[in-house]
Parts: sequence; structure tokens; C-alpha cells
Amino acid sequence: MHSKKHRSAVALAALASLWAGGVAAQAEPAEPARAWAFSARSVHHGEAVPLAAIDDEDQALARLDPRSGRNIAYVDDEARLSLAAGAWTWSLLARSSALLVTDESTLELVRQVTSDVMSASDRRWSARVRYESFQGGGLEAGYRFAPAAQWQAGVAAQLLQLRHWRRRTLDGQVQFESASSTYAFDLKSTQADDRLRFPFQGSTGDSGAGLLLAADAAWRNERWAASLGVRDLGWLRWSRLPQQLATLSTQTQSYDADGFVIYKPLVEGRNRQQGYTHRLPGWWTARASWRAANAGEFELSSDWVQDFGALPAVAWRQRFADVDLGLHWRFHERRAGVALGWRGWQLRAGVDRFGSQQRSRELAVGGSWTF
Repeated sequence: MHSKKHRSAVALAALASLWAGGVAAQAEPAEPARAWAFSARSVHHGEAVPLAAIDDEDQALARLDPRSGRNIAYVDDEARLSLAAGAWTWSLLARSSALLVTDESTLELVRQVTSDVMSASDRRWSARVRYESFQGGGLEAGYRFAPAAQWQAGVAAQLLQLRHWRRRTLDGQVQFESASSTYAFDLKSTQADDRLRFPFQGSTGDSGAGLLLAADAAWRNERWAASLGVRDLGWLRWSRLPQQLATLSTQTQSYDADGFVIYKPLVEGRNRQQGYTHRLPGWWTARASWRAANAGEFELSSDWVQDFGALPAVAWRQRFADVDLGLHWRFHERRAGVALGWRGWQLRAGVDRFGSQQRSRELAVGGSWTF
């Protein structure tokens, strides 16, 4: 009798212990999984000049060969270390970014003015240049969430300390008269550059600051997917930034003491040094994809760059056991690439061609591990 009572007491104690453990487990939810990740990428594209000649002015002018219509060149170099905890991701990053948008007419003008050969006929060019570059590093905070079934969204903010910032614009008209072998200019340019130097200049701020935002929204079902995103949307700021505004015009007129009109060229420049803030319009990307039953996923996408337009691309992805394989083609850059993934490691590479005539290339590596 006593033995039966003892066994019953032990069983009740065990049940109570299990119940208490279950309550404790519900009261203390497990911590979200954390993952470290690192990535580095380098994407360089230049249409009018081979990449090997960009840093050599003489070589760049000698090998200048613009495309018809608008021309674009860009640099996107980044290295980052990230920690993901639940819906949040925190990153340390270093960046170097540059974007040049111009057109065939402007580049033909540069080639004509710097050559020793005069045109045999009258010519007229429209000049338009947009250039911006910055280098720096900082922190990024990102948050991802699911606003509804089959939807994912994310937002991120970068706070950067800038080591270098340069912005340049050029607009106007240029004419050449073959009979007199003379040029007529009507150009306006602006330049803001922390490395710009001019007389009576004060001390320059050691660094600038940037606040850049990113956001995306994505939808997916069993076969179809679509997304829209933007990055580098925000502001750059530099205190005491050297700036220069210049005008070159050969169509300016004045009057002499007798009232006669005198035509003379005007070269006017104005230097200033003050706080400068510029808003970046962002780099937008839209994607749409379709997953076949056994043939992988096919994707159409396009970037959109202000002052230039669309940069379309097509891609294919498939998984083979532990290996993710991808192929992609960027139409405007004429760049083909391959992407490989294996157990958290990624490699992506692409070129438009090999050799000294290369004008577009990309290389990216990354990895992640969970703890």
C-alpha cells in the first residue's frame, strides 16, 4: 500500500515538473537567431573610355569613343560587416560611389576641342554633364517585416561620414565656324569639391555627413514574384565646402563711349565657401520573375537613374542540391555575369569583354554564419 502511494506521488511530481517547465518555456520565448555576414563588391562601368585608361587623361582622350545618345559611367564599391538579430540588421560599411551622365554630343565636343584637326564644316554641340562622387563610411540600420500574406518589406538608413565629395555640372551650347576656324561658347558650370583650391580660401571642413535611405516591397506566390526598391535616397552635407560657379560666353555685348556695340568674350567665375547640402534622387530598381516547375526562375529587371533613364537586365537562377547557380545579362552595359552560392557563401562576377578594351566589370563576394 505504501509502495503504491509512493509511486503515485512520484508520478504527480513528475507531471507537475513537466507542466511547470512548459509554462516557463512559454513565459520565456527563445531569443531570435543571430547571424553574422560580410560582403564586398566592386562594380565599374564606363562607356566612352576603357576602364584601363580612365585614370590617365592623355590615354582617356586618345581612346575616347562615345556611344550614340546618352552615356553613363559609374562606380559602386562597398565593403560591409553585418549582424542580423530577428527583424533587425546592423552594419558597418565603407563606400566609394561615383556617377557620370552625359551624352554623345558633349563627348564629341571634348574630342574636337582637344584634337589638332579642325572640322571641315560648321558644327554645333549641346553640352550637358552631371557628375557626383563621394567616399566615406558609417553605420546602417535595417528592418524587415511582413505587412501581409505573401508580402515582404524592408527599410534601412545609412549614416555616413564623408572623406571626399565632389559634384560637377556643365550646361550650354558651342558652335564652330569653319570659314574663320573659330568657336563660339555659351557655357555655365558649377563645381563643389572639398579638394578645390582658390585664392583667399578659408579652412575646409575635415569631413562631411550623409543620410541615405533605402526601402523595398516584394510580393511572391508559388510561381510569380515582383518587387520595387530604392537605395541612396537622401542628403549629403559638408560645412565650408569650396564651390565655384563659372560662365564662358563669346556672345556678350557692351557699348563704347560713342554708343557703338562691342562684342567680346566673357569669362566670369565666382568662388565661395559655405555649407552645402545636396539631395540624392536615389537609384530605383523594379523586378518581376517567374518560376518554372523544373527549369529555374527567370527574372526581368530594370534600374532607373535620374538624368539617364533605364538600365534593363535579365537573369536566370536554379538550385542544384547545395549549389545555387545564376546567370545574368545587363543590356545597356553589355555585361554578362555568373552567380554562385553554396552553404551561405556567394560569388558574383561579370564582364563585357576581356583585355584592354574592357568597359564594364563586377565582382562581389560574401558569406554568413549563424550562432
